[in-house]
This record gives sequence, C-alpha cells and structure tokens, in this order.
Amino acid sequence: MNAAKLEKLLRTLLPYSLVILWLITLAIAVDNYKEHDEWAMGDWLINYHGGFVRRGLAGEIAIGLARLSSLDVGIIVIIIQLLCYGIFFVFSYLLLRKMYLLPYAMLIISPFIFTFQVNDYYGGHKKEIIYFALLSFLAWSKCSLRREVFERIFFTVLPFYALAVLSHEMLIFFLPYLLILYIIGSKPSRKQYCLLVLCLIPALISFIFSVYFKGTTDQVNVIFDVLGKMHYAIDRIEEGAIKWLDHSIQNGMEEVRVRLDGYIVSYLAATALALAAFLPIRDTLRALFTNKLVTALFLFSLAGTMLLIIVATDWGRFIYIHLVSLFILALVVDKVTQRREQSARVSTIPVLTVFLVVIWALTFHIPHYFALGTKEGNVISKHTEEINYLKLVMMREYREKLFQNEPMK
Repeated sequence: MNAAKLEKLLRTLLPYSLVILWLITLAIAVDNYKEHDEWAMGDWLINYHGGFVRRGLAGEIAIGLARLSSLDVGIIVIIIQLLCYGIFFVFSYLLLRKMYLLPYAMLIISPFIFTFQVNDYYGGHKKEIIYFALLSFLAWSKCSLRREVFERIFFTVLPFYALAVLSHEMLIFFLPYLLILYIIGSKPSRKQYCLLVLCLIPALISFIFSVYFKGTTDQVNVIFDVLGKMHYAIDRIEEGAIKWLDHSIQNGMEEVRVRLDGYIVSYLAATALALAAFLPIRDTLRALFTNKLVTALFLFSLAGTMLLIIVATDWGRFIYIHLVSLFILALVVDKVTQRREQSARVSTIPVLTVFLVVIWALTFHIPHYFALGTKEGNVISKHTEEINYLKLVMMREYREKLFQNEPMK
C-alpha cells in the first residue's frame, strides 16, 4: 500500500472523524443526562452546599451557572463536558495537522486517545477531561506561539490548576506532565524553577484540603437534597460518585483487594496492547526521556498512580490519562525539536500491517472498571457485540431495557 496515499487519506479523514466522535460524545452525554447517571453526571454535581468537601468545585460552578442562566443544572454539566472534549479535540488536531501522521496512526485510531468515552460507555465524561483540555491547549501554545507569550500563558494558568484539583483531587498526580511540557526543548533558569515551585503551591494546598475534607454522610444527604430541589435528582439507592464521598479509604482498598487478581491480568494485557501504539514513535519518546528531570517527574506521576490503584478500582481511567498525556507530549517533542519522525517515512506499507492495525483498534479496549465475572473484564473482544463501536449500540439497547420498567426520575 502506497504510504503517501495512506498519509493523504489519514490527513483528509482526521478532522471529519474528530467532529463525528465529538457528536457521538455529545449523544452519550445526553443519554447520561436523561438517565441522571450516578457517575458521569453525579461526579460533576458534588457541591459545597453541605460544607466544603472534596471534588465539590465543579458542582458549585454548575449550580451557580444554572441559577444565573435558568438552565437545567444537568444541561450545564453537558455543556462543560462537551466544551472540555471540544478543546481537547481541537488543539490535538491543530498539533497533528502539521505532523507526519503515519507514525501516529495507531494512536489516532486507537480505542483510548480520542475514543475512550465511546468504547467504554460508562468510563468517559469524567473530570480528567478538564486536565486534557488544559494540557492540549498549553501544548499547542508551546508549539505555535512565541516563547515569551507561551510563558506568560503558562505561568498565568499554572496556579489555577488548583481549581482542577478542587474538582477532583486525583488530578494532582498528573500535574508533573504540565511541568514536563514546560521543560521540553528549554533549559529553565533558577528564577524560572523558583517561579514553577511558587505556582505549584495553590494546587498542593487544594490537595491537602481535599484529602482532609473527604466528605460525611450528612454532606452527602445535603448534596442529594439540593439536586432534588433543582429538579435533577440523583438516585440515592445506587452507588455513585456522590455516595462514594463518605466511603473510607478502607472501603476502597477492600474493593481493590477482591478484584486484584483479575485486575492485574486484565490491565497488564490492556496496557501492553495500548503501548504497542507507541512503538512507531519510540524514538520520540526516547528523546523525551533523555532529560533526567523529565524522567523523575514522570516517575513521580507513576508513583502517585500506584497510590491511586491501591484505593480506587477505576484503573482503566488512570492508564488512559497517562496514555493521552504521553501522546500530547510526543507531539510537542516532535514539533519543538523538529524530529518529525523522519525515520518512519517509508514508501510502502504492507496491506497485512494495515489490516492488523485495524483489527487491533476494533477488538480490544481498556475497561475503566469492571466487576468480576462480567464481559467488561474481557480486554479482547470475543463476540460480535463486543467489537468497538458496535458495542456502543448494544450498550444503549441494554440501558433502554434496564430502565424501561422504572419510573421517570
């Protein structure tokens, strides 16, 4: 297969594909809104009406905007979610359009960069998309704007990362990727390092407050009551993001313990399959990690993730965040250092290789979480209805059957 024609085809289809994926993401968000989903919607609606509590800032903002605009608070959440996805898609595209795309083809069509929220119906639309939007915007700024303009933007935005941490405390563990972004292709002075440290203090304070004010049963009840009064009640009976606030660390550790054996096998397999997409850009990643400080920051983020997987069961989300972060940073390395993966430019690509890549993209996924003994734990699809994208249709049908006999919420 002619590589030049394949490159042209990929370049032509990319913007249309991202628009379609954004529209599918919108459709899923609307479905979550209609069902008052306890996780995809509930996570964004945790608020401070019962007192300061971790993860409450986004909900407080959504409620404030709903009252100002007279819109349903669930609609406000959809707007925020789609805005974050839109920013991530747009700035990722702006980074990709000037790249030689073939080395990134596996990542572009993978089931975890732009399509995680499509291939794992319940796994997307969570608060890491705030981080994705910020990372992709800063990456574009670094690659497209003058150095002094980028620095002004970066040092203005970095202190406000504390707001993202107040929306979800786990985002503190991915802050090192923003620092890596700043370091790529530059040698910061002592003054700049001091400024970086100062800008990190608000995020660290936010994290400490979030850990300390983890949430109580009384606060959980107040949050449910407030949402009920706003005519967007979240089910109190089902487990969800709001109910999880008053769970102890021990509860989380026990949930992980009972799933540990199955999780290790499934997520090692999923990670190995996902990392295959980075093989064509391995030289770029090697160039990224030649800097010892970059390596140290990356390891710090991984260490934080190790803490997360001890107390939380949604391992797939944590893996997904790292994969997206490495994808964005690779684009920055290629652009800033002018690498552009010259070694990957070939005249022909075997048809069998293209076929195998498509099969790879369609038949495995990274489950954000799964209960033991369920199909979601099958990383590699075993039945037709488990094939990526087809699985989305099957899941919608399943949800319609699940809720058809229940009273309207």
